[in-house]
Amino acid sequence: MMIRKRNNSNSNNDNKILKRSLVLVQTVLVLLSTSSINAHALEANEQTESNAFVQTLLQKTEEKREERQKERVLEYSKKNFKDYLAFVDNGRTAKTENDVKIKEWLEKNK
Repeated sequence: MMIRKRNNSNSNNDNKILKRSLVLVQTVLVLLSTSSINAHALEANEQTESNAFVQTLLQKTEEKREERQKERVLEYSKKNFKDYLAFVDNGRTAKTENDVKIKEWLEKNK
């Protein structure tokens, strides 16, 4: 009986060593593959300056950046301030320039 236990425990240890070595090999392969992907990405980034198509896309992006920022701010304001401004306005007559602007904004963003 003692011999069987030794053989069984040796095979368990062998299995553990085999599993660990497989994990190690897989890890090395993953690291090698990601480093080559990163190298390709860096190379592609370096080529953007010479690629006319990429340059036109970057130019269009820059042209619309400010417009998109204004749209995001407007959507944020509609979402977060509409109820508050309606509460502040609450049907009262406009006394100040700020009250007039609040009424205009509420009319425009119904």
